[in-house]
Amino acid sequence: MWRRDEIPKELLDKYYRGDYFDWEMDSNEKLLKIILNKKASLDDQLTAITLAGDLGVIDLEVVSVFNKLIQDKEKDYSIRLSAMMALEPILQEVQLSDYLDEVDILESQGENDLIKLSDLEETLKILHDVYFDYGEDELIRRTALYISSHVPNDWCNKEVEIAYRSNNASWKETAVKCFEFIPGYNEEVLEILEGKDKNLKIAALPAIGSQRILEALPTVVKIIEKERGNVELFTDACSLVLGMDVPHATDLIKDQYGYSDEFDHAISSVLMKL
Repeated sequence: MWRRDEIPKELLDKYYRGDYFDWEMDSNEKLLKIILNKKASLDDQLTAITLAGDLGVIDLEVVSVFNKLIQDKEKDYSIRLSAMMALEPILQEVQLSDYLDEVDILESQGENDLIKLSDLEETLKILHDVYFDYGEDELIRRTALYISSHVPNDWCNKEVEIAYRSNNASWKETAVKCFEFIPGYNEEVLEILEGKDKNLKIAALPAIGSQRILEALPTVVKIIEKERGNVELFTDACSLVLGMDVPHATDLIKDQYGYSDEFDHAISSVLMKL
């Protein structure tokens, strides 16, 4: 049986360092061996799925395995969720590459390993089908919607709008997370930031950066000044202003801590999220 210490340490180290141009040629094979091993522990399978989704590892074979895991209702609930989330980097890469036809995932492996946008059509269809399977668990469906939003399309845009206007807090929060990838929700983001729901505020912050909603920045600054006690909201707000090069952002954050070890730790935590 696979144990935690049997997952090659060099794979874990490179993943956490983000050195995805320096992965070994057989990294995907090592991880797929764990993912497909029925005797592997659930914890090891989940770790391997996350690692296999890294841009330095993922290839068409990994995508194919993820597709099958997502569709397999006999698989553990967490396996299916992890497989969907592990697709986020490659789908986001397609989105951030201005819809280029090809995304070079691992340069050292050559042209045969380029993933084309068309190669992900089956994945997007599977996510569509999972979402519209009303017999599926709600979190599975919400995750399918969120991951689909990385490559916006008509059905996804429509369903995000429906989810946002619903009275279901979980669906509404999922929709707000999708705003990061779907333009046209500037007013909604501003309204959320002025509201009282801190979960929605956390969900809305990434959209400010990706959609360049500059008019929201004064409110984000107020969050930093007032929400130090809410670690996640405060840290995400700090990460946003630093990532968007807001003038005097470091001084703003420092004002909340003073010159102390606590400030240094806070800044380090924020920078790690950029």
